[in-house]
Amino acid sequence: MTKSVFSASALLWAGSHLMGCATAEAPPPPLASEGTTPAPHTPESALPRDTLYEGIGVDISHHQDTVDWPLLAGATDFAFVKASGGLDYTDPMFPHNWRASAASGLPRGAYHFFYTNDDPVQQAIWFLSHLSSDDWGDLPPVLDIESHSLQSDLTPEDLDGQILRWLRRVEAVTGQRPIIYTGANFAAQYLTDTLLQRYPLWLAQYEVDTPRVPEIWAQNGWTFWQFSSNDSLPGVRTQVDHSRYRASPTLTIVH
Repeated sequence: MTKSVFSASALLWAGSHLMGCATAEAPPPPLASEGTTPAPHTPESALPRDTLYEGIGVDISHHQDTVDWPLLAGATDFAFVKASGGLDYTDPMFPHNWRASAASGLPRGAYHFFYTNDDPVQQAIWFLSHLSSDDWGDLPPVLDIESHSLQSDLTPEDLDGQILRWLRRVEAVTGQRPIIYTGANFAAQYLTDTLLQRYPLWLAQYEVDTPRVPEIWAQNGWTFWQFSSNDSLPGVRTQVDHSRYRASPTLTIVH
């Protein structure tokens, strides 16, 4: 499989050039949201030239046990790796997965699971402590926000304010504009602040031909779409989530 587009360090966040994926006792669940329509993986080399920007990828956490990263790298285009959750949870497989995914040459990014009862800036600091300035990832950081994140009753305005505080801290430190991972139903109910639309959307919705994009992202659309949660891939012993990437006004690909 060629890496002519999804090569190491090939995905850079547009950042200033643009106009406007818990506690230690109860680790959060893997990325998952509404609804499965498995689609066959098409290696980039088999895609028409004008669609080479597209790719299929996975998200990986301790739920996938020990991953054979060289094997997986030959079967997919990118990966998001779970790093942390809340204020004190570290995915036990993150150190290994982060090193091994880099060694495999597979472009990857890290994600944090958000909890509303924990201070968002402190959560951002905790997440960033798992990374280093010389390796924030080939893909931008991800904030995973979904129904499991809600630990108290919040208005959409209060929740969106918390999310923005996390996003802004991570962006200020890394220089990369983070991605928001969420489910279609959750987003429609809670993610309503137009300030969120500058952040690319990773939308989870299964058993549909195309995901239902929340109103505030109507212009930009989704950047990543998690379309399945029960696929099988070489190098992974368990079922794995599958996501599609497409070009976005908020993402610059450097060839």
